[in-house]
This record gives sequence, structure tokens and C-alpha cells, in this order.
Amino acid sequence: PLIVLGHPETAAAKFVRERGIGVTAPYQTAAFLAAVDQVTRPAENLAMRRRALALAARFTDVGAAAWICQSLAR
Repeated sequence: PLIVLGHPETAAAKFVRERGIGVTAPYQTAAFLAAVDQVTRPAENLAMRRRALALAARFTDVGAAAWICQSLAR
């Protein structure tokens, strides 16, 4: 689970929120502590981890080196 600090409309904030893999919080102590509380709740933590695992294959670099070499060779 991720906590993105800052404005909720940044690309990073939207990324974690839309995918359900984290939360956002403004640069305020109370908001940060609330975000930590949320992502450390066992059920929410597990749900976020499961969603992240399901997405992981979409963000891998496996095969990227071969693709680059083949592209350069062409």
C-alpha cells in the first residue's frame, strides 16, 4: 500500500487511488497519520496488496532489454 503526500489531483495520487493500491493525504500531520492508520488496517492492507499483485504484471520490465535490442537491430 502506498501513501501519496500532496495534492489529490497529481498523477501519482490518481494512480494509486484509481487502482485501489493506496491513499492520498495533504501535507498535514493529522492527514498523514489518518492515511497511515488506513493503510495499516489489516483488511484494507490485504485488499490493497492483492490489487497491487494483480496489477504487477502490467508494470514489469521483463523482456524490455530484448525488445530494445531487437528494435535497435531493425
